[in-house]
Amino acid sequence: KNRENLLEQVVLKSDHIHARVGFEEGPQVNDPSAPEWKTALHRHLDIWEAVIQKKWNEEKIVTITTEFGPPNYMPTIPFTEKPLSDQWENNILIMNMLKERIKKMN
Repeated sequence: KNRENLLEQVVLKSDHIHARVGFEEGPQVNDPSAPEWKTALHRHLDIWEAVIQKKWNEEKIVTITTEFGPPNYMPTIPFTEKPLSDQWENNILIMNMLKERIKKMN
């Protein structure tokens, strides 16, 4: 939040998108499709879109890795270490959301 100048520099220097949705208090949301993460999800999508547009303007290839990590990086249920959501499904969701954004950019 409120660090647009820094974010502009990050976008300018970015060569690869490591597509994971974090939040202010942690590195990864438990489920990017959950409504409580809508703001964080769309903020990340906006940033990634800026990186993609920058690379296209430079006529360069954009590489993206959807990377919702496994337990214990992914939040888990206490005492069980069972993930709160499906890692594969989270990565597919982000991949498809990025594809839709990219289609709209063309």
